[in-house]
Amino acid sequence: MDKLEQVKFSLENNPNIAIANIYDIDRRNNPNMLLCTDLAQVVNFNVAPVNGFGINRYLAENLQLFMTGLISGLESDKKDNFEQEIIIFKEKEEEKQALLLKMGYLNFYEDFEMGFIQTILNIDKKKYEMSKKVNYIRKITINPFPSKEIADNYKYTPFIGHIKFKLDKL
Repeated sequence: MDKLEQVKFSLENNPNIAIANIYDIDRRNNPNMLLCTDLAQVVNFNVAPVNGFGINRYLAENLQLFMTGLISGLESDKKDNFEQEIIIFKEKEEEKQALLLKMGYLNFYEDFEMGFIQTILNIDKKKYEMSKKVNYIRKITINPFPSKEIADNYKYTPFIGHIKFKLDKL
């Protein structure tokens, strides 16, 4: 069983997890994208606890425990932890504080197919053909959210970086 199958099986068969969205972006049919990156497929799972965490649902420690218990028997290749920090901002000349929650995630990478990238360039009436044998890489990301409602409303955007929430706005 490859990593994608393991992740999908673990998430779908855990009664405590709600899968809000799965974004599957396959770049193998777009050679221009493959020239820029080794990632031929990106699969993102947005998940949340079915019953939430009650009043403590936005605590980084609770979300961290939830995230690290999502997939058993498979070590993530990269992990970013949940973090909290207090920020100070001004609103109508009044200084205020808010709690900022930086979301964590799990990444898994796997080689899953061999392929060729072929590029044809026409320069000064000369035709240049280049082809390269490549190992296609799949990136699987699990984004845990505090609630299914938030996970449902999050739209996947490649290269977005860290997801942060100002907690007084949730």
